[in-house]
Amino acid sequence: MTKKLSILIPAYNEAGTIQKILERIEAIEFNYPIEYGIVVIDDASTDDTLNEVEAFRMKFT
Repeated sequence: MTKKLSILIPAYNEAGTIQKILERIEAIEFNYPIEYGIVVIDDASTDDTLNEVEAFRMKFT
């Protein structure tokens, strides 16, 4: 049976770090089959946080 995991990341003005955070999560090697999703909750950032998240997402579509 495949386990499921949701990863929630609150973000506020994290344009300088959010890509690195997402890359580190993506690099995790699980010891068992797992389906997972990453949800970034942008709390009205005034920098490019949303654009950085979107750029990361485009790598997987």
